[in-house]
Amino acid sequence: MIHKGKISENDSEKIKRLYEEYKNIMYFEAYKILKDIQLSEDAVQQSFIKLVGHLEKVEEDNFAKTKNFLTIICRNVAIDSYKKRATLNSNIDYIDEITNENLFATETKSSPCDIIIDNETLKNIFNAVEKLPSIYRDMILLEKLYGYSKKEICCLLDLNYETVKKRIIRAKKMLMEMLNEEDKV
Repeated sequence: MIHKGKISENDSEKIKRLYEEYKNIMYFEAYKILKDIQLSEDAVQQSFIKLVGHLEKVEEDNFAKTKNFLTIICRNVAIDSYKKRATLNSNIDYIDEITNENLFATETKSSPCDIIIDNETLKNIFNAVEKLPSIYRDMILLEKLYGYSKKEICCLLDLNYETVKKRIIRAKKMLMEMLNEEDKV
């Protein structure tokens, strides 16, 4: 739920704690994309503005999960900033290369999430997710690990619904291909 007006004192304190704990990690992630100190600092700030409406999803006691969540948000804010800058510089072709999108991917009928999972399968899925390009890995993590709906992901990352839907489909297809390759070995 997006806050309108003032935020509570508890939320304000939570934001301060999160900022102090994760600002450097987020800055580093933004800087890898933007290669600019000021733009990277802006990306971190914009990420926290986006976070205000989603504080209930942040589990402060789980460092890894929180770090991944905040990194996903910051990475996407940085990519948006990069795209805006690149558009101004008429460099759209390069953006397509860095996002590694395959526009001809097709939907698959099954996914690892539909399979009854044992420990070994879970380990294989986790390893495969880690190997996905970040734009697809982020979609899977937000949907499956953090429990966001496609509509919530759209709002969180400023993407349209079809983009989110296609990226999730592509991510699942890539995961299936990776897992099928491992089964053959």
